Amino acid sequence: MSYDLVIVGGGMVGASLAIALSSSSRIALIDAGIQSEDARLIALNHRSYSFFEKLGVWSKLISHAAPIEEVHVSFRKHFGITRLRADQMNLSALGYVVPAKYINHALNEKLNSCDVTVIKPAKLKNIIQQEKNILLEIENHADISTKYLIGADGTHSTVRELMKFKTDVLDYHQSALVTVTELSRSHYSVAYERFHEHGAIAMLPLKENRVATIWSDTAENISVLKALSDEEFLIQLQKSFGYRLGKLQKINQRFVFPLKKYYVENPFKDNVLLIGNAAHTLHPIAAQGLNLALQEIDVLMQCYPDFEKFISEMKNKIERAMNLSHRLTEIFAMDFFGMSLARSLMMLGLDVSGKAKEYFFREVV
Repeated sequence: MSYDLVIVGGGMVGASLAIALSSSSRIALIDAGIQSEDARLIALNHRSYSFFEKLGVWSKLISHAAPIEEVHVSFRKHFGITRLRADQMNLSALGYVVPAKYINHALNEKLNSCDVTVIKPAKLKNIIQQEKNILLEIENHADISTKYLIGADGTHSTVRELMKFKTDVLDYHQSALVTVTELSRSHYSVAYERFHEHGAIAMLPLKENRVATIWSDTAENISVLKALSDEEFLIQLQKSFGYRLGKLQKINQRFVFPLKKYYVENPFKDNVLLIGNAAHTLHPIAAQGLNLALQEIDVLMQCYPDFEKFISEMKNKIERAMNLSHRLTEIFAMDFFGMSLARSLMMLGLDVSGKAKEYFFREVV
């Protein structure tokens, strides 16, 4: 069977891309079909939830989405706070927080109504470049061919590995611990990011007086936190985060993810393109991973199949996002007096300067 485009990866990025391009090409989607529960809690910026509206899936997500009306950034044991409100940006919400399982379900439901051939469960075994097409060997399935191939198969991309894309990898020697924390009062739709010596604690609003908790720290410290009982962990979380959300009541199951940066400078060759985490996995400190990938898909909708134009339009945005997330990890990890003072003054300056604040948050929101 021959297709105009084959997408590898059936997660949020691959499914969104297949839906976005389904009316313009004969498309197949190769999906590994792994059924494990996706425990991630996704912060969608304004651009991303607008894009989901364009795809026709936002109506399925809104009942599970908690709005972010204000962002509050601070640094533990140092003065200086930066705040941003949606009304300052002329928005009803800066973004929304949605459990990943609901996004996956909504995308899969929409995909089922699109003219896309889904090959699932399936594992890509080999990519063979032919004179006019790309031949794909798929485990336990018949071979297929395509004019174009897009790898949207995540950080540990099979497409990237088989095509031998040159990849820069940086191990932060950090991990992120993710859980849901139940509160004794409302969060009032405020998202908090509290930096500390080796990372940050993000508390993002969810439905029903709950917050998504993402605690990044050294791999060693996260391992210790993961081993604590729920009661002991809650005490440590309260101590490290403070009482801006009142007394924390309870936590749910904890999940741990190692943090590394992956970057493919040239993600297009021989009619094969990488997008999303397959091309650039970012530190989650600025919550830009999925948001950046959805922006790529939005641009691809306008450029397809001119991938060179797509690369040209996205290159600077991707590099800025990579630099922002990387520099933030460096700035907040430096712990000497001069840097501590500069960091505090920077945060105060952002809080009082409307134009500086708008520029900074436009990069994220």
